[in-house]
Amino acid sequence: MVADRPHAKGSLCGYCDYCYYCVKCEQCPCESSSSKPACHMCKYCKFCYLCSAVCETVCKPGGTLDMVSSAIYNALPTFDMDSVTEDISSIKEYL
Repeated sequence: MVADRPHAKGSLCGYCDYCYYCVKCEQCPCESSSSKPACHMCKYCKFCYLCSAVCETVCKPGGTLDMVSSAIYNALPTFDMDSVTEDISSIKEYL
């Protein structure tokens, strides 16, 4: 990720922010201890190959994939689950 320009909101490329942690994979596998409390995160190291394959190539902030995936995400409707549950409960006698 470019420091002064983040990925677009909702973009698939936003996951590239986690590539920062791939340098810690050199310590994996490890056993949890007070000096290494994040050993349970080693299971995610298998995705670090995506950093060079995708994030450093087609997922640049402001790039096509960044903008298109963000636009799709932001075009999807949102809803409040409590409101939906309340609406359904209010018509149960008619169902």
